[in-house]
Amino acid sequence: MDSEITARHFEGIEFVDTRIDHNETGFDAIPRAMAAAYGTPAGASLPLDPQLGELVRLLVAVNSRCAYCTILHAQEARRLDIPSVKVDVISAWRESSQFTDAETAAFAYTEALSGLRQGDIQPAHDELRRHFDNAAVEALTMVIINMDVWTRLFLARGHTPRSTV
Repeated sequence: MDSEITARHFEGIEFVDTRIDHNETGFDAIPRAMAAAYGTPAGASLPLDPQLGELVRLLVAVNSRCAYCTILHAQEARRLDIPSVKVDVISAWRESSQFTDAETAAFAYTEALSGLRQGDIQPAHDELRRHFDNAAVEALTMVIINMDVWTRLFLARGHTPRSTV
């Protein structure tokens, strides 16, 4: 799993940990289990459209300002044949006409839950329920939580891009 999540390399970029560069306590065991169940590789088995799941992962990455996660999930989105325009404008989803009503409901819920804006969570959840069944809402919730954990781990580690060119 390490090579799938934390040690992936990108063309012309490597990532170095500038703060925490060891895992002496096994702090990432629980997030690894969550990633196996709700991360990109699990996408096809979730009761949620894999493309929507990947767009949500990308939105969390962008909003968290995690360079590694943003690069990884933009690449994964393109690999899943999500139109480039959607990948490119995910940070401005509210101002874009590229997304469906179901996608925008998922994005509003993502930002409310990820940002822990208590007053926004219930209305976003109510709108989400107009588009998705219980299983999809639960899967979406876990995708968001999983991404929140990973972005914070990478940020805590100081997982920083460095050019190799």
